[in-house]
Amino acid sequence: MFRHALGSLVLTLLLATIAMAQPTFGGPRKPRPKPDAPDAGEPTMPPPANPGATQTPQEWSEDDPARKAPDIDAKPGEYFCWKTADGLRYAWSLPAKFQKGKAYDLVVMLHPDRMDFRWGPLNHTRGQEGFLPDCVVVSVDGMAANARRPEARSFEPTAENCVRFRDVILEFSRNFPARQIYLYGQGGGGKFAVYFAGAFPALADGVLDHGAGIVENSAVKSTVPIIFMHGAKDSMTPMRVSLEARDAFEQAGHKSVRVRLLRGYNDFANETCAGECIDCLRALRSDDPAVTIECVKRMLQPKGQDEFGYSPHPWFAGANAALARFTDPSARKFETEPTQDQQAAAAKWVERIDAEAKASADNIRRLLRQSGMEGGEFVLDGGAWLGYMLPARDDFRGCKSMEALATQLKLDEAIARHTQAARELWQTWTVSASDGAKFERATDLITECFLCEGLPTDLAARCRACMKKADQLEIEQEPRLRYEFITLWDNAWRDGLEAYELRVQQWTGE
Repeated sequence: MFRHALGSLVLTLLLATIAMAQPTFGGPRKPRPKPDAPDAGEPTMPPPANPGATQTPQEWSEDDPARKAPDIDAKPGEYFCWKTADGLRYAWSLPAKFQKGKAYDLVVMLHPDRMDFRWGPLNHTRGQEGFLPDCVVVSVDGMAANARRPEARSFEPTAENCVRFRDVILEFSRNFPARQIYLYGQGGGGKFAVYFAGAFPALADGVLDHGAGIVENSAVKSTVPIIFMHGAKDSMTPMRVSLEARDAFEQAGHKSVRVRLLRGYNDFANETCAGECIDCLRALRSDDPAVTIECVKRMLQPKGQDEFGYSPHPWFAGANAALARFTDPSARKFETEPTQDQQAAAAKWVERIDAEAKASADNIRRLLRQSGMEGGEFVLDGGAWLGYMLPARDDFRGCKSMEALATQLKLDEAIARHTQAARELWQTWTVSASDGAKFERATDLITECFLCEGLPTDLAARCRACMKKADQLEIEQEPRLRYEFITLWDNAWRDGLEAYELRVQQWTGE
């Protein structure tokens, strides 16, 4: 069903209205071209309906996609660009195998702060093997811009901008054959996407927030599934902001919020992992069981190395959560009853995922037994169980074999205690304390917070540097002796994660 007419909406104003400053995220794949005036023969843009819309001094550059109003006769799988009635530029692309008369999921991309609509097409290729080839994709300008740098846009999370963006989304739903609408943003765009979905849940079937977290006090209970994707090596915004965002939504009573950690990855956009997360959202929300099965199949296929040399492994927990729609009576229902073949396919995938979860759970038990910790009394001994157990627990969350292990070890309770202790470490790490003070704090607390995955990315490197100049920093003898625990923590993560990755690489998909 096309979204040409939507029912009346109730605006739920969020409490927080001031956005935290966002860092600059990974740049586009090629240098930003210098703006040039468009050719005289190009189509005329519609005048902005909102005279307050901030415009750039040069609207287009020679490398921008061709200017073309939304048109179902456009070439599928290619980007074009146009402007909304509000005067915001956007790039749009039909599915690679577009068919007239058929509705498609619509993915609206929101760029990081200090970028513009070009972030979408520069970081997300289209075509049959590109980003979400079976979806309509739109990448739109942020609604705010600094008067001195009008080309650098942003999505400020305010009630006023939520109303403006509502009109933009409604315009897209009229101009494209939209079935369900998903918001995907990075940095400031991601933070606004979550904020907007809290204000207008009827206009978002799911939200992907990459590396931004949320506006303070903006977590609300709703039925809109949310995924926080974050690179574990992101040095711009620590991944703890995504972990804390998930916790805030869960405390508010939200039942469908998840974190997808990209271990070994930084803050750059990643179309492969983003597509996987959006497939998870689609699998959770689609009214068609065939779409859910197809999205799950894509999620569980090995991806190989991307252009950055990163090899993401399948997100088993996300796929397993979507498959619960076929087995859990309390899960979201489909409009049409799944066929016997679809039920059988779902059951097969659940069985295979849990077999993989059991293999990792058995490996964890073996590693813990080698360290004498099979009873769940965790001690920082440098054993590889640490770097194996934490990723596996996260990646197989919801799988019965992993849940049984977590219950046996009381693992989640232990992680919660360590996460609380880690907040004390972060309080010192983020202030203008001396390197010596940070070193002493880290060596003092590491034995109490090593089960928290959201520790500073530079913790080991900075402590190592401090140890080399301990005399110059006037570090006392006791903290120097405690530095051994930092080394044990670092080695345990390296060795365990390597073993876990080797195990996951054996997964073949279909």
